[in-house]
Amino acid sequence: MFEARGGVELYDATLVLAAGIRQVVDDGALPEPGAADARPEVARGTLRDAMDGVDVKGLLGRYRFKDHQALDRPVWVDVREGGKWKQLGTVGSLTG
Repeated sequence: MFEARGGVELYDATLVLAAGIRQVVDDGALPEPGAADARPEVARGTLRDAMDGVDVKGLLGRYRFKDHQALDRPVWVDVREGGKWKQLGTVGSLTG
């Protein structure tokens, strides 16, 4: 189903982001287009705040960002070196 490396992760990330956007739209938290405060940074901040309320079951597990934590899934940190991706480890292993 997902042949490209990282395809499942991208799918789950899209589900999570869509849930956050849906929450912002349903709450009516964004200003009308053309309004004085309809700036991209306002929309980003509103979405960032809304992500605390997102709780989504994806293909790889459950995602919840309240208190800046995801459940059931480690967050991996990769770096691109010499045209290739190198895994550094999880956020937890690198910071704790």
